[in-house]
Amino acid sequence: MRVTDIFGNLVYEGPLQYTPRPTKFKSKAMQRKAAMFSSASQNWETPLWLYEHIKQMRGIANYDTDPATNENNPLGCEHYYTKEDNGLERDWRGTCFINPPFGRALYQGKQVYLTGLWIEEAWLRTQTDKNPDVSLVTMLIPARTDTIAFHKYIYDIEKCETRPNIRLQFLKGRLRFGDARETAPFASCVVDFYRCRR
Repeated sequence: MRVTDIFGNLVYEGPLQYTPRPTKFKSKAMQRKAAMFSSASQNWETPLWLYEHIKQMRGIANYDTDPATNENNPLGCEHYYTKEDNGLERDWRGTCFINPPFGRALYQGKQVYLTGLWIEEAWLRTQTDKNPDVSLVTMLIPARTDTIAFHKYIYDIEKCETRPNIRLQFLKGRLRFGDARETAPFASCVVDFYRCRR
């Protein structure tokens, strides 16, 4: 194999060699940040100061349902579901707040992007008759504008605007979830899915 630089100078000539790149980070900080991208750790508690701000901006005393939380119910919602309860398959009530699990996992026999699954569910429960008791779903999600779910359910790229009954707010800076020492390695956004008025 011959490899030349952009000027045509010979850089390498010989057999093609492949050396695998190391996959583990040497620094502890990078290991923690990498874990946030992996499916090994999917639950990151919502910062309480941000939750209070979100409620205040929407004029809500407290959200009625948190379908993706832990057994401690840190946001104090009247109705809540843990991973074991599987909030995707339960009825939600009134106003809902979701900080969904991140990463990929096996769900109903398929490898899926978990956040995308929850985004689709929020859309279905507010834009169809699947769960008519739901009036509003607010989601705190990674600001990953390159995902299928973002374009299918949140943002219409052809019209350069959010889809109907959707409000999108990008957050400045990076959040520190729960008791994590480091900030998240991604930006976040808050998306409101309002009940479709027919």
